[in-house]
Amino acid sequence: MIDGPDEFAVSTNDFRQRSSPGPLHFKRSGVKELALWWLAGMFNFLSNIEFSLGANVAHRRQPARRLYLRAMGIAHGRHVFIGPHFHVRCPANLTLGERCGIGSYARIWNYAPVKLGDDFLSAAGLTINSGGHDVSTMVPFSKPVSIGDRVWCGVNVTILAGVTIGDDVVIGAGSVVTEDLPSNVVAVGVPARVVRTIERDPEKYWRPRWA
Repeated sequence: MIDGPDEFAVSTNDFRQRSSPGPLHFKRSGVKELALWWLAGMFNFLSNIEFSLGANVAHRRQPARRLYLRAMGIAHGRHVFIGPHFHVRCPANLTLGERCGIGSYARIWNYAPVKLGDDFLSAAGLTINSGGHDVSTMVPFSKPVSIGDRVWCGVNVTILAGVTIGDDVVIGAGSVVTEDLPSNVVAVGVPARVVRTIERDPEKYWRPRWA
């Protein structure tokens, strides 16, 4: 084990294993696993076509996208909506809650587990990175990212390793979240800072028509 900044430090070999680009390691893959990987790629391709042909309309569901998530081994709620060009570094480390909506060109670098709560919503360009390097030694490390329920991220939001975000949070466009955010706040900036508190009435909270 290589020394790192906290309990989530990992050895070089373990880091490489966690960083596998899919639910399998090609060197040890059998025919069944390779077939599953091929199917996942096909479903991903079909889901992008599905989106361009009309699934981007708010009331349309995404059967091809859900097949892609299942083939990749990504845990998710019954209802999800994901835009095209969606990238996940390690599918087994991702959990999507119920009614998650993720915009186009999302990038999730989940070397450690990443969990999105129910009713998560993001615009295009979301980046979540649960990995990093110690600034003194450049030793790689990974820390889990946990996002609560009813969190809304604007365009091009970045959330970094080790961050925990509470429920009912709004993160402004272009923000970089480097530290934990409490529940019921609006945060903006680089790095993101709380600018106000919010209160929500669960009875009035918006539910997408595709859910």
